[in-house]
Amino acid sequence: MKKFVFILLVVMSFSLCAQKYKTVTIVNQTTKYLNSGGRAILGGVSRIPIRVDLPQNTVAWYYSFTTSAGVSGTSMLNLAIQVAAFAEAGSLGGIVAENIKVPNGSNSVDVWLMPLDQKDNFMKEKSVERYDDLSDFNTKQDVKLINNLLTGSYYLGLRNPSALEGINITIEVVALVK
Repeated sequence: MKKFVFILLVVMSFSLCAQKYKTVTIVNQTTKYLNSGGRAILGGVSRIPIRVDLPQNTVAWYYSFTTSAGVSGTSMLNLAIQVAAFAEAGSLGGIVAENIKVPNGSNSVDVWLMPLDQKDNFMKEKSVERYDDLSDFNTKQDVKLINNLLTGSYYLGLRNPSALEGINITIEVVALVK
C-alpha cells in the first residue's frame, strides 16, 4: 500500500510539473505613429492608450515593442510565437523574457502601464498613477514580463517623449494562461 501511495504521489508530481500553458494574444502586433510633442500642439497625436484585458487564469503576461523613425517602417515582434515556444519547453517567467528577441529600435518612447481609471489623465497630460517598475521610459525596444498583475484590465500608455521627431512604435501583448 505504501508503495502504491508513493507511486501515486510521484505520478501526480510529474503531471503538475508537465502542466501546459496556452498563449493568448491580447493585442495583436500593431504599429502606431506618434507625432512629436511640438506637432501634437498643432493637432497631432503624441500619446495613445492601448487597453489590455487579461483572460481568466493568466499566470504571466508580456508586452514587447520596438520603434522606428518617421512615418514608415515596421518590424516583426513575433512575441506570441516566441512565448509559446518557451512555454512549450516548460520555461516561464524571467527566463522567457530574457531570451525573447526584439528588433532594435531607433527612437525612444515611453510605455506606461497604468490602471484603467488613469486613461483620461494620461490623454489630458495630467499626473498619472502608473506602475513605474512595469513601465518603460525613454526606451527604444524592450520586452516586459508582468507576473504580479494577473487579473482585470489595464492600459499601456504609449507616449513620444521627443519634442521634434515623430516615431513608429510596434507593440504586441501576450498572456500565458493555465
